[in-house]
Amino acid sequence: MAARASMMVLLSLVLIPLLSLAVSAQNAPVPAVDIECLDMNPEMNVHPEFLQPAYMYCTIHNDSYHKEEIKLESEIDDNAFAISMTPAGPYDIEGGGEMEVMVTFTGSGRMDAKTVDFDLMATVMSVTIGGDPITIPWSGMPGGTSNKSGTITSLVYHKPVLDMNDKGPRSLEPNQESILTFSILNDGNYDDQLEVGITKDSVSALEDAGFRFAGDSFSRFNLVKGGLVNSNITIIAPETVSEAITVEIVLEAKSMLASDSEHVQSITLSITAEKSPTGVGGISIDGLSSLSDEDIKMYSALGGGIFVLLLLVIIISKITKKSNKTDDKLYDEPQVLDVVEDVAANNDLDFDDLDLDDLDDLDDFDFEDL
Repeated sequence: MAARASMMVLLSLVLIPLLSLAVSAQNAPVPAVDIECLDMNPEMNVHPEFLQPAYMYCTIHNDSYHKEEIKLESEIDDNAFAISMTPAGPYDIEGGGEMEVMVTFTGSGRMDAKTVDFDLMATVMSVTIGGDPITIPWSGMPGGTSNKSGTITSLVYHKPVLDMNDKGPRSLEPNQESILTFSILNDGNYDDQLEVGITKDSVSALEDAGFRFAGDSFSRFNLVKGGLVNSNITIIAPETVSEAITVEIVLEAKSMLASDSEHVQSITLSITAEKSPTGVGGISIDGLSSLSDEDIKMYSALGGGIFVLLLLVIIISKITKKSNKTDDKLYDEPQVLDVVEDVAANNDLDFDDLDLDDLDDLDDFDFEDL
C-alpha cells in the first residue's frame, strides 16, 4: 500500500505541471499512442513456385507531449502464419513523433486457401519527462494502448500437373490411330476445373495435314484438391499419304478458373504419317533400301537355299516320272492270242458242226499207238 501511495503522489506531481502546459501544447499532456495501417486485409500467394510474403505498412504515432517507449505486438489465430516487424521494437518516439513499421506475414507453400484473423497492439511502456529526464513506467496505465484488427488470406492457387508415359515421336500408317494417354493431377490448394487438350494452333496444323480426331481434341475434369484422373485423346492419320508428313503438336493442361497463363503445363509431341506402302507381294520397295549389309547377306543365303531346294525337288520329280514310264513298258501284260479262233478262221471251220461228244471216248484212246 505504501508503494502504491508513493506512485500516486509521484504521478500527481508530474501531471500538475503537465496540465498547466495543456493550453499551449498541441499534443496530449498524458501518455497516448495510436497506430494506423494502410491495409488491414493483406493477401498471400502460397503457390509453391511463386510463394511470396504479404506486407502491411503501419505508422505508430506518439500523441503525447513527452517521449515514449512503445512496443508493437501481434496475435494471430492460426500458427500456419508468422508475423514479424521491421524495424523490430520497442521504439523510442519523441513527443508528437511517429515511426513507420513494416509488418510481414509469412507462410508455407501449398497452404490451404483460408482467411485468418489477427490483431496488432501498440503499448506505451514508459514515459520520459522534463529537462532533467525522469522515466516513468506506463505499461497498463490508461491511454497507453492502441489496437487494430484485420485478416490475412492465403490465396487459392491453381496447379495442374500433366504427365504422359510415352512422350516420344509417333509414326503412323495411313488411317492408323494414335492414342495420346495422359494423367492430370490437381496439385492446387482448392477444388478445380481442369482442361487437357491439343492447342488451337496444333489442331489447325493436324487438320491441314489431313489428320482427324476420334472424338474431341480436349477433355475437361472437375477435380478435388489432390485429385488424379487418367484419360486419352485419339488422333487418326490421313487415309492416303503420298509423302511422309510430320506435325509437331502441343498437349496443354490448364485451369478453367485461372485468369492467367502461369498455371499452364504443356508437352510437345511429334506425329508422322508414313507414305502409303508400295511394292510387290506386300513388301515395300522403299523398305528394302533400309536393309543393312548383314540383313542382305542373310536374305541372300536364305534365297539361295530355297532355290537349291526347289531345284532338287524338280530333279527328283523328273527322275520319278521317267522311272514310272519304264516300268509301264516292262510289265505290260501281253496280248492274249486266241489260236483256236485263228486256226478255225483260216480253215473255214464251224464249231457248231463239231461233235464234241466224241471227246467222252478219250479214256479208251490208246496213246501208246502214237
